[in-house]
Amino acid sequence: MLNVRVTGSQGPTVVMLHWLGGTAESWNEVAQELLRWGVRSVAIDLPGFGGSADVEPADVAMMAAQAIAAVRSVEPIGDWFLIGHSMGGKVAAVLTHEAERGDGDLAGLRGVMLVSPSPVSPEPMQESKRAEVIEKLGSDGADTRRDFAREFVKQNTGKLALSDAVLEDAVEQVMASRPSAFRRWMEAGSREDWSERVGVLATPTIVFAGTAEAELGADQQRLLTAAHFSNVTVTALEGAGHLSPIERPAELALRFAQFMESRGVSLQRQTEALNDTFIALIDSAQTSSQTRAVMKDRLRSGKGASSIFSEETSVTLHALVHCIVPQAGFDLARKLEDTLAQRAGDGWRFDALPADPEAWTAGLATLNHASIARWGVNFAALDQEKQQMIVQAAQDGELHRGVAGALHLGARANDATAAQMKLWIEDVRGDLARLYVADPRAMQRIGFDGFADNNGFVVITNASEVGA
Repeated sequence: MLNVRVTGSQGPTVVMLHWLGGTAESWNEVAQELLRWGVRSVAIDLPGFGGSADVEPADVAMMAAQAIAAVRSVEPIGDWFLIGHSMGGKVAAVLTHEAERGDGDLAGLRGVMLVSPSPVSPEPMQESKRAEVIEKLGSDGADTRRDFAREFVKQNTGKLALSDAVLEDAVEQVMASRPSAFRRWMEAGSREDWSERVGVLATPTIVFAGTAEAELGADQQRLLTAAHFSNVTVTALEGAGHLSPIERPAELALRFAQFMESRGVSLQRQTEALNDTFIALIDSAQTSSQTRAVMKDRLRSGKGASSIFSEETSVTLHALVHCIVPQAGFDLARKLEDTLAQRAGDGWRFDALPADPEAWTAGLATLNHASIARWGVNFAALDQEKQQMIVQAAQDGELHRGVAGALHLGARANDATAAQMKLWIEDVRGDLARLYVADPRAMQRIGFDGFADNNGFVVITNASEVGA
């Protein structure tokens, strides 16, 4: 039986299959992010890798069969989603085929998410690269194998370098796998052609691929992978390499969550809970019925209104909100999206800015373009320090279109001007502060109970004495 790593105990389930050189642990950060959305993750070590290193490396059919057995071992599975990265993507396509053929162990599959997947046809690869991986990772020489493992991970990374800790963890995963597993995949598995057997799959699917990878990038995925799915979207991740699950796990998890919700699965980010004392105060006679209704409505973090933004813009919005209020304790970004969708703002705007939805769209695009120009990746892919640098530049009036229409810092013709960005960031902070402090969970944090005034006002001084 293959080794299985489970994160979470309830909610919709995602089954994760890793890349060549990775293990179930390569999904750790993504799984932790999904846990915050109430999603349970089941990551599988494929034969010869990680905790399944003692399992004899297998062809694609056997890998799929063993993965099905691993899925069967997880109870209950219910409605579930399948995620496959690189090598795991090819296995995922075969599992999807089996599910559509009526395999009872795979019943309830709602959607498939593929990350830079190896196609069902033979994987395009330079023969020199194939030979190098076989020689360096398919051998037992520990010293030379570790040196190449580090280089192998770096070669598959995109515009942003991995932190030392993430890099070394990835290297350890490569080293934890059997050399014969690399040889088997490079010599046989990656060459297998499942095109006719898989045919065209009907299960809704989304494919993610980095723009900084050549052989399995977004353009290749549209040619090789999308042809085998009738209901598929290919999404390019700006500046990402082949290893987006470890390069940008938070962004990828958010995109997974968006896809799951598009399939009708209701997700709710885990939020800070109110304590019994605060709940009792809200429910007491000290709180008027009108105030109580408002407070309980505010506890519904994101009521599910249709977003006015594209998925790409929504990803940037979530990243910006987390950058400014990193420990909100509830889904502040979704609250904001609902407010903008319902056009339920604070009733005013700066004269230099358009209406809120348009201002937010332009502002988020400007942040994104500046990030791509400076670091080669979108705003959501940056760490918090770099995000704060971009936000500070906007606040200081440094993100704008240049003189005579020349673009500055990656700006595009419809981006906000420097003056607009400065005002917009001020508005952003105001909107987020208003939504944050109005939430009962924030009130509990600061010990505010001024809403509980149903007994009326208390006279603290005589009006005639004022000014005496």
